[in-house]
Amino acid sequence: MLLRRHLQVQRKGIRPLCRTLSSSPTPSVGERRASQQLPSAPARTRFAPSPTGYLHLGSLRTALFNYLLAKATGGQFLLRVEDTDKKRTIADAEERLYKDLRWAGLEWDEGPDVGGPYGPYKQSERTALYQEHADKLLKTGHAYRCFCSTDKLSNLARRRASLGLPSDYDRTCEGLPSDQSDERSSAGEPFVIRLRVPVEPPEYVDLVYGSVGKPTHNKKAQDLAEALYSDPILLKSDGIPTYHLANVIDDHHMKITHVVRAAFDLKFTKGNTVVEPHKLMYLQKKYAAMYTTEGGPPFEKLVNKVFEEIQREFKTHTWNPDESYINQLEGDNLKNRIAEVLRHTAKNYTTPKNFFNDYGYFFYDEPLRNLDAKDFLDGTPTGFAILSYRLQPDNPSLMFFIDSVFRSIPAEHWTNEEDLKGWIKYIVDGGSFKHETSTKETYKAVQLYLRWAITRGGSGPPMHTTMRLLGRDKCLQRLEELQNVLSDRRGTLLEDGKIEMTTF
Repeated sequence: MLLRRHLQVQRKGIRPLCRTLSSSPTPSVGERRASQQLPSAPARTRFAPSPTGYLHLGSLRTALFNYLLAKATGGQFLLRVEDTDKKRTIADAEERLYKDLRWAGLEWDEGPDVGGPYGPYKQSERTALYQEHADKLLKTGHAYRCFCSTDKLSNLARRRASLGLPSDYDRTCEGLPSDQSDERSSAGEPFVIRLRVPVEPPEYVDLVYGSVGKPTHNKKAQDLAEALYSDPILLKSDGIPTYHLANVIDDHHMKITHVVRAAFDLKFTKGNTVVEPHKLMYLQKKYAAMYTTEGGPPFEKLVNKVFEEIQREFKTHTWNPDESYINQLEGDNLKNRIAEVLRHTAKNYTTPKNFFNDYGYFFYDEPLRNLDAKDFLDGTPTGFAILSYRLQPDNPSLMFFIDSVFRSIPAEHWTNEEDLKGWIKYIVDGGSFKHETSTKETYKAVQLYLRWAITRGGSGPPMHTTMRLLGRDKCLQRLEELQNVLSDRRGTLLEDGKIEMTTF
């Protein structure tokens, strides 16, 4: 109904255009030269919808472009019905398809209802042909039988999803010897036939994008890419083909010369399976940022994935005897904190596990281990200065200055990032003036100290954001913990000669 209303406005333009082109003579050489995108020979194009739904504007647009290309070159436009998905097929979708296309002014030269030299034009009537080609792929080693059960594949998909990876196949059956495969098949064991995807898909030329699928000679990239192959199913256990097999065979046997479709579908031509890890991580970050911005069910699903991973980590991680997850968040408190942290870190999100490893300090108190000076100081002069003490009680070190300022911050300022940012600036300016060091040097020292104390040295959002998320009590607790550790370690550090007694 929506399609009809939309097209009613443009009906006068679409139908005459289609009919004019369909009756136009083949363009002259000069006309072709003026539009170098047109092929030099008659094009055979096709529109191949599935009767699992009704025609929509995007599909009509695809059909129109294929129709116009065929007619503009004196070629043929085919209609093919891809009706192999019986579970999702809608009873009247096929008849509605014919009516809607003709209503829009499109006529096909070959198709289910008009016949043609390369029929039948319904995939459900071509299953013997698909089986024949599947057998050829098995014999030549380009495909293999997969005997994995549905339960195994479901568990594999869930496990890979928890790691933030696509739910691809792990090639359990890919190395099965052919004689064993034949024997299990003959015994009646259910199987599907999968495509053995090559390490590098063959290169081809797209008329819009040029060369696609250029090979890489990076062995590491090839190995990583192979680990992510899905080896798509070509023939299901009931003998019905999937899109990956039937579409290609039909185009070949029907002598289709050009396929016009959306850029999104470009991946189906080059294999639909190769995803390099760095590209996958890039997409994860983009999707996480989009979900965080838009909110709603997708963002809730992302939060739940992280929530489940953190709960699993709390239950299964093995610590040293003197270590444990201290004061860990649970239930809604944990979910709310995850959502808050994601809103500030989504651009770096890759997997739930990596999220926990990077930002675990938001969800539990990590024990302060025996502090090694080089870990904390990082070899910077300002770092050494933070640990130093003035023997005179009236001139404390920057460490005590930071602690005293933080304890004086009003409670209401801890919920406002701009206020916290101002207090950090106050500390930097005050420390710089008091100890006669540059603002830049003092800023590094303050940030180093705060990050080690509050995030245990972990990276993350800006410090004023981190402090707001953790809250006043948690930040002061961690500052005090580090101060106590450093105070206890001061004598040892001096005796070991790792730092000098300096005034800051």
